[in-house]
Amino acid sequence: DTGSRSSPAEGTIATVQRTVEPVVEWASGTVESTHRTSIAARILARVEAIEVNAGDLIAAGDVLVRLDSRTLKARAQQARQARKAAQARLDLAAVELSRVDDLLKKVVATRQRFDQASSELRIANAEVDRLSRALEEAEAALSYALIVAPAPGRVIDRLAEPGDTVAPGQTILRLYDPASLRVEVPVRETLAVNLKLGDPL
Repeated sequence: DTGSRSSPAEGTIATVQRTVEPVVEWASGTVESTHRTSIAARILARVEAIEVNAGDLIAAGDVLVRLDSRTLKARAQQARQARKAAQARLDLAAVELSRVDDLLKKVVATRQRFDQASSELRIANAEVDRLSRALEEAEAALSYALIVAPAPGRVIDRLAEPGDTVAPGQTILRLYDPASLRVEVPVRETLAVNLKLGDPL
C-alpha cells in the first residue's frame, strides 16, 4: 500500500535564504562619577572631628577633617625657637668676624683668629639653614592636621570616626562629583572589540 504514503520527492520544496537580523545584548550598568576622590591622612594622628557626613554636598576648601594637632604645634614651636636661637648665634658670629677683621687690619689679631671667626660664621649660617628647613617641615606637618576639600562634590563614604587613630595614606572619606557622571557597563570582550566611538548603544 505504498500509494497512500507520500515520498520525500513529493514534499514541499523550501528555499533557504541567509538574512542578517539585529541581535540585542542586554547588559546591566551603573551610574558613576567621572571624578572620584579619596580623602586620606598624611600623618599618623587621632581624628579630632569629622565635619561632614555621607550625602553632604561640599565646596572646594570646606573643612572636612580635623586631626589632633597638639603634638604638631609643640614641634613647630620648638623648631621656631631653635631657629631663633641659631639666628642669634649667626648674628653674633657676623659681629665677631667684623670685629676680628678690624683688629687684623690694625695688626692686633692674628690670621688664625680671623680664620676661626670666619669658620664660626659659616657653621652658624649652615645651622640656620638646617633649622629653617626643620621649621618648614614642622609647619607643613601641622598644616596636614586640617584636611580641606580639594574640589566640590558629595560625600559618599565616611570611613573613620572621631577618636580613631589614622595612619598616613589611610582613607577617611570618599567624594564624588555629581556634576560629572557617566554610565559604566561591562561588555563581553567578543562584542567590545567591535565597538567604535559614536556607535548607538
